[in-house]
Amino acid sequence: MIKEEYKKEIEELAKTQLSETETLGLELGSAGTIYILSEIFYQLVLKLSNKNKDQKKLENDLRKYKIKKHNEKEYLLYFKHLDY
Repeated sequence: MIKEEYKKEIEELAKTQLSETETLGLELGSAGTIYILSEIFYQLVLKLSNKNKDQKKLENDLRKYKIKKHNEKEYLLYFKHLDY
């Protein structure tokens, strides 16, 4: 559960996530290769960005979770691999 401290950062990252339906459609349509290509592209962009080390780690770690808004002040994180 994410509360007030990182709420703004989580909101920004939540806006960039695709919905479950969109993700499933992309992965099935591309036989899973889109996930590999997007991860390579993401890691390259992350290395070239001028964000500080802590911000990069936070973004990278949060990509492992589904972010759902619990209420106005809290977000709930689900580990993606537990769904499979």
